[in-house]
Amino acid sequence: MISFGVCSPQDSMSYQELRRTALEAERLGFESFWVFDHLHGFPYPDRQPLLESWTTLSALSAATRKIRLGTLVTNVQYRSPSMLAKIGATFDVISKGRLELGLGAGGTGRADWQRRLGYIPEYEAYGTPFSEKPYIRIRRLDEAVEAIKLMWTREQATFQGTYYRIQNAMCDPKPLQKPHPRIWIAGVGERFLLRLAARHADGTNFAWSLTPMDVRDRLGVLRRHCSVLGRDYASITKSLSAGVMISNEESKVDAMRRELVEHYREVEGYLPYPLRKGGIVGTREQCLRRVMQFTDAGIQYFMLVFSDQGQMRLFGESVLPHFR
Repeated sequence: MISFGVCSPQDSMSYQELRRTALEAERLGFESFWVFDHLHGFPYPDRQPLLESWTTLSALSAATRKIRLGTLVTNVQYRSPSMLAKIGATFDVISKGRLELGLGAGGTGRADWQRRLGYIPEYEAYGTPFSEKPYIRIRRLDEAVEAIKLMWTREQATFQGTYYRIQNAMCDPKPLQKPHPRIWIAGVGERFLLRLAARHADGTNFAWSLTPMDVRDRLGVLRRHCSVLGRDYASITKSLSAGVMISNEESKVDAMRRELVEHYREVEGYLPYPLRKGGIVGTREQCLRRVMQFTDAGIQYFMLVFSDQGQMRLFGESVLPHFR
């Protein structure tokens, strides 16, 4: 079965706007609603206020009834695993079992624009340490997932790792979902991160810049890791985050593309989500074909970013019905 969620970057959005978007996504039949776990607006931190993710999700859980809610993705560098386990369990109780826990290692500094506009400026501003070595960040993520699972499934949890330690930690109440809420691991690193996903993840997420062929290659790597570790490859839900640009007319799509390029022209090196390699762009028919290219490559779940509610509505009314 193919599922669809809406990811709403909360940059410059008021809570009222996010609430309306979540309610409309729920009405249209999207399965889930996701927000980003950044601390600064992106890519204009000095002019884009941004609501904190978990506080916002808690409010949205009271406003919605059935749509599932999550972070795309929670940066494990910002909160200790024990605190995150407590937050997540509380949220699952409040939302009546609707938590989707997305987890990530905390960004990258590989490109110049990421050093200027990504996680690194947030780390520096908020006093959060940042390791230049990806494998260290991934090892921290590995330990964090282990600690969270223990706290969600044991009466008292003890864990002694290199980076995190807990001693007889109690998480009461436990999450409503059993054995625990679904955990998504985000990223495409073949050697370390996909191996971690094969060990721990209920779902894995590829974001923004992969073509269908790229997805097929990464899933081949994930399958090999699963084989080595003795994990059932089919038990992991494979998802894609993608920007969507959709219209009834090709000429309008072209106009929206030009407008988007112009809007971000001053941000050197930054490419808006729909214009990256994983973008789903075009008329209803073209977007449907693009989605099917990704499903043929192995994607089972889409987490989609829309520029406005009109495009979300058009996609929900014209593309979603083909997968129900």
